[in-house]
Amino acid sequence: LLTLINDILDFSKIEANKVELEIQSFDLRLCIERVLDLVAAQATAKGLTLAYLVDETVPTCIDQDETRLCQILTNLLSNAVKFSDSGEIVVHVQGENLGNNARTPAVESTQPTNNWQLHFRVRDSGIGIPPERMDKLFQPFSQTDSAISRQFGGTGLGLAISKGLVEYMGGTMWAESQRGQGSCFHFTLCAQSSRAQHAPWIESTPMLRGRRILVVEQSTAVQHLLEQQLTTWGMRVTSRNALDWKKLASLPFTYDALIIEVAGAEDEIDLPVAMNSAHRLLTTLQQIVPNFPVVLLVPLGERPAHNRWQRVATVAKPIHASQLHDALVTVLSNQPAPPRRIHKAYLVDKEMAKRKPLRILVAEDNVVNQKVVAGICANHGYRCDIAADGLEVLDALHRQAYDLILMDLNMPEMDGIEATEIIRNSWPATRQPYIIALTANALSDDINRCLDAGMDDYVSKPIQIAKFARA
Repeated sequence: LLTLINDILDFSKIEANKVELEIQSFDLRLCIERVLDLVAAQATAKGLTLAYLVDETVPTCIDQDETRLCQILTNLLSNAVKFSDSGEIVVHVQGENLGNNARTPAVESTQPTNNWQLHFRVRDSGIGIPPERMDKLFQPFSQTDSAISRQFGGTGLGLAISKGLVEYMGGTMWAESQRGQGSCFHFTLCAQSSRAQHAPWIESTPMLRGRRILVVEQSTAVQHLLEQQLTTWGMRVTSRNALDWKKLASLPFTYDALIIEVAGAEDEIDLPVAMNSAHRLLTTLQQIVPNFPVVLLVPLGERPAHNRWQRVATVAKPIHASQLHDALVTVLSNQPAPPRRIHKAYLVDKEMAKRKPLRILVAEDNVVNQKVVAGICANHGYRCDIAADGLEVLDALHRQAYDLILMDLNMPEMDGIEATEIIRNSWPATRQPYIIALTANALSDDINRCLDAGMDDYVSKPIQIAKFARA
């Protein structure tokens, strides 16, 4: 019900032209990786492969509304996972440089930047959509088939909201699909390239340049991702879909390292190998080339036992460039990856709680969001209590004082606005906490409601660590 209400509110704001964009500089690839992480658990449970490709010409960092882009991609990827039972889901981004003289809609900046039109594709291998039902795709409260609605659920607003947000951001959205052959959703966005941030993994390490890498991976999309990233780091790549691991000894082993998928099911012959076959692969390799460097690509949540091997590392799917980089440096050098310069936006201050001790209460009804916020607090050294609605917040405050409350606006029984008003009107000044709103709708009207109720600040969802820490 809360999801439906939030979707209706979002759609109403789009219809009323009240959407306000928060333009900021952010790393596009890290943004996509974060969204893939949100759907990774569901995808892994269904045996789906997630991957993304961003063309080398696309800027590393852009100026746009990161929160809204995440919302659009999350809607599309959630649908792709929902309607796919096998295969892969791929996000592909291309870009066209429009030059410095072009005017970029929705993006206001005085910096000397280049204007870009970005083309996003989200391709799945799901049930597909017949041509006669394509006209219903972006209609509000509509799904292409009543049987699909009964089977998969949903509000019927996700695509309508995404299309509206894309148009606010200076782009268009459309889809291509056939029943039984999957779907491909396209959207374009106008953005500006930016040098305001520096991705921590973008710099290659001299140790990687010129190294010969054998990649064994079934998914064509993941192969392309690896080839692109490894080539960017100056590595020489050979890719294969499979390899008879029993015949490894007959290969002319001229490679410096192996990157190989570890599949989730037993496979006696071919690589990618099964989780419980990984030790046999490593044993065979060690007999051919002692201490040969290996990076295992494993499903989310899996960790094959390889402690007895010195130069073996694991990277969980979906693949993050930073994790892949560190894994390669570790196995090739036989030492942990050296620390790299990290932009302050990516830093987690683990000593914050020692410098600024706080008693924190998190007011959030969504269990997943509770874990996310509690995890961010823990990363900064804080422990927090949890309340699922406004009434539980008041009960907690009766039991003890808190320095900070992270207050969701939309909760059952009593929402965050009402709870804040009661706290400000009923608690003595010596026990007044600092209250930060957690809101998915960072619009001026919502912000004013928070401040009018007595809240001190707000943080937009999805929560970004840097903004959270600043608040």
